[in-house]
Amino acid sequence: KLSGQYVARVIVNRFWQQVFGRGIVATSDNFGVAGAAPSHPELLDWLTSEFLRGGWRAKPIIKQMVMSQAYRQAAVLTPEMETAETTDPENALLWRMNLRRLDSEYVRDAILASSGKLDRSLFGEFIPVDVRPDGMVVIKKAGLPTPTYQWRRSIYVLARRNYHLTMLRIFDQPIVARNCTQREPSAVVTQALTLLHDDFVLEQAAFFAERLAAHKTTTEQIAAAYRIALGRLPTDEETRWCAELLQRQAERFRTDEKTAEQLALAQLCKVLFNTNEFLYVR
Repeated sequence: KLSGQYVARVIVNRFWQQVFGRGIVATSDNFGVAGAAPSHPELLDWLTSEFLRGGWRAKPIIKQMVMSQAYRQAAVLTPEMETAETTDPENALLWRMNLRRLDSEYVRDAILASSGKLDRSLFGEFIPVDVRPDGMVVIKKAGLPTPTYQWRRSIYVLARRNYHLTMLRIFDQPIVARNCTQREPSAVVTQALTLLHDDFVLEQAAFFAERLAAHKTTTEQIAAAYRIALGRLPTDEETRWCAELLQRQAERFRTDEKTAEQLALAQLCKVLFNTNEFLYVR
């Protein structure tokens, strides 16, 4: 029974780490003497007891975490927080939310959700990958059960030791050959280049633009793009910037056989995929 309580503490700490970016015990792979001390030991004890009382069910305890006041704080610093930042620069006391970048799988899924192409079907076979001569690892489209199978959630993408989907590897998907108790997100140039030039991103930006084409006016299209991709409406200044971008891009594509407005709208969608607000949880 005691060993079960220890296991429950480790599980609850992993849940907290996934939700808040850092566990109550920072060394989630080491609860021993050599590991870090819990920042909130009473909270860890209480969450563990709730987890056990709930029959080891994950969803109720995670729901309690995400509905807490600590989780619903913003990650953006304000002038009023200067004292707190000086006193607790690592935010161990949770006076604000930790800034968290989306994990690699979430980035791909968020792009698919924005374009409207995300296949939410559950279970079934994995999504096969194909290694191209240039070293890129992409989704293998031939022989799939359904046309939308290639757009299933990233958890179903085949992960081999040396052949990770390039889109996921660029955004720090862990190597499956060794244990990974906590992901270490990076911010490198290749990530921005991928979101600007990758075939998958360009394809989904075009689908996103088709989704927005249902709105008649430019202002409505911009508002819908922000609401879908960023979960909010644009400010007046952002609307003006986007309108100027659409106008410039439409003039650029005037000679294209496709409609210039549609291609310009795809460029706006690609820009939104590249924003920090799209990639980071605030």
